[in-house]
Amino acid sequence: MSLNYRKLAGDALVAFFAQGVSMLLSAMTSILVPKIMGVESFGYWQLFMFYTSYVGLFHLGINDGVYLEQGGVQRHRINKKVISSELKFSLLYQLIFSAVLVVFGFCCFKDSSRSFVIIATAIFLLLNNLSNFLGFLFQAMNETKRYSISVLVDRFIFLVPLTIFLLSHCGDFKLYIIAYACSKTCCLLYCVYEARDIVFVKMLPLSQACQRSIESIRVGIKLTIANISSMLIVGIARALVDMFWGIVDFGQVSFSLSLVTFFLTFVSQASLVLFPALRSINRDELVHFYSAIKQFMSYFFPFAYALYFPIAWIMRLWLPQYNVAISYLAILMPICVFDTKMDICCTTYMKVLRMEKQLLVVNLSCVAISGLCCYVAARFVFSINAVLVVAVMVVVGRSLFSEALVNRHLGQRFETMAIIELIVSVLFVLLSFAPFAIFITGVMLSLIIYGIYYRNIGVKIYTSIRKHVLRR
Repeated sequence: MSLNYRKLAGDALVAFFAQGVSMLLSAMTSILVPKIMGVESFGYWQLFMFYTSYVGLFHLGINDGVYLEQGGVQRHRINKKVISSELKFSLLYQLIFSAVLVVFGFCCFKDSSRSFVIIATAIFLLLNNLSNFLGFLFQAMNETKRYSISVLVDRFIFLVPLTIFLLSHCGDFKLYIIAYACSKTCCLLYCVYEARDIVFVKMLPLSQACQRSIESIRVGIKLTIANISSMLIVGIARALVDMFWGIVDFGQVSFSLSLVTFFLTFVSQASLVLFPALRSINRDELVHFYSAIKQFMSYFFPFAYALYFPIAWIMRLWLPQYNVAISYLAILMPICVFDTKMDICCTTYMKVLRMEKQLLVVNLSCVAISGLCCYVAARFVFSINAVLVVAVMVVVGRSLFSEALVNRHLGQRFETMAIIELIVSVLFVLLSFAPFAIFITGVMLSLIIYGIYYRNIGVKIYTSIRKHVLRR
């Protein structure tokens, strides 16, 4: 079966629009909220966002198992009774996890703010994982638009209280967390409505539901742990900053990471559209598309470094109290290039090729390296810059190694363009420690040389886009 580029482009546009709204909202929470909140309150808000990014671990892989098993299967062919049973069974054991976290939040923290964050995370765990179960199912059935609309529902509903809080100069982080949980509740209700023909099907006997759920967990747990460990590579660095330097510095680092996340969340939406589409095509076209998308990203993504300068200028004017966070942003910028490339070119293809075990081993190894080296940097060098440099080096190394694995599996050679891309990234980070005039001049010159040297690839990419998308 051939890849339908027209449908792929249409689904991608809807996904990009949804994430464009999401990115706009993230910009508001990351740029306007710290203007209203104090540095400490913003730190607690970011701590909540940090904890909630890992609640996916508590579904134990059932979401990813359903996603992998049902990828490319249309709704009318789905075994609705089995899917409904797995959803309800997952709700049962996640209720237990949530209850344990609530008790932990009540009993183990003298700081009432941290206690509130833990309890709110426990509640968010249920809302997020259940809505993601159905969202993953929509993606697996190639109903990407439904998933994208659920994202829009989530973001638009949060936008209303957020606007009220900002206009009234409300700096209480607890109200923001409550509003965030309410918007996720609405997202879950929308997903349940769109999947009502699946959700409200009579459940299998509990023993059978348990057996089928365990099968999906066995399939998906490797991917779940791989995804969580992927986030932990940088997450460990954030946790160590909180541990060694406190909530204020944690807020500074989190602010710079939130700026990086704008780029990551927007561009990585392509992976949501690609997975079900790639599952349904033959190997030759799979290889051809891999080569094309890899060249596209390698050519265009390094130019993201040029965006640092206007962003840094605007942020220093708008939020002078976060001036140190802008210097952290320069160190973290290579994540935009290599983590996105990892997500689209490597992780997506590893899912399609059922290389979850290799993905798990790579990510766990990188977490171990990141944890050890970041701890050494925090404990003995006692430098936040050193901790962040180590985390970024691990992210870059993981991307390059994973690309080599996929290349070998698909019979592709490792291109020198990836090495030049790495050199440009290293130059950017090194120059960020130099005086600003040298920094901007060196970066712009390196990007101009890079663009001219690979100009033929740029022309080739433009011709391919016209052929496969625009002319159809």
